[in-house]
Amino acid sequence: MSIPCDISSEIEFKNLAKTIDEKLGHIDVIIQASGYGVSVPSLGMKDSNLTDIVNIQFKGPFKLFKACIPLMKNGAAIIQISSATASIM
Repeated sequence: MSIPCDISSEIEFKNLAKTIDEKLGHIDVIIQASGYGVSVPSLGMKDSNLTDIVNIQFKGPFKLFKACIPLMKNGAAIIQISSATASIM
């Protein structure tokens, strides 16, 4: 089952975990592949851009895993795919 989710929404993660628990009972694998970047010189970056980057690239995945790991059994896996911005940040 594939369920898209907004990486910046903790509420969606909780609903995601609830839906998976009700329909499947457990998670075998989580594939997380979010990414976000802004193509401006560092000194030209707005605070709001930095906030978006931190929320999407760091806090989002953490909150996803926090909501879903309790549904994972031994042998389950997490695959986290980095974005192209990871190499330029």
